[in-house]
Amino acid sequence: MSVLGYALIMATPMKTIRKEKGLSQETVAKAAGLSRSHYAEIENGKKPFNSYRAISIAKALAVDPGALYPSGDLPPLSAEKAEIMDLIDAMAEDQSRLERFLAHAREQARLAQLDREREQGGSGGD
Repeated sequence: MSVLGYALIMATPMKTIRKEKGLSQETVAKAAGLSRSHYAEIENGKKPFNSYRAISIAKALAVDPGALYPSGDLPPLSAEKAEIMDLIDAMAEDQSRLERFLAHAREQARLAQLDREREQGGSGGD
């Protein structure tokens, strides 16, 4: 069987799962870190996908990655690939924490600026 033929077989459960969950391609693609068009090509069997993509799509669909494969089993990853994927997940979590911290810091700076402006405006009228 060709790679794309196998991709088409694998795409069928992906589309079914997405529709059963009431999710759009755009929502799944964004959560999986893909463009909508790339995700649509994978979902429609026009592009094959690797284990890493299967895991990111499965996370976006909130299913076990094996659910995306006809056998129900995710092809095994090498220890090195598994470690890299764990590092990528950790980096994504760190990025999320950093974004929340920066948003909080910006808000604190904005509030401090408002306080300074109030103090300057209040002292000028004495």
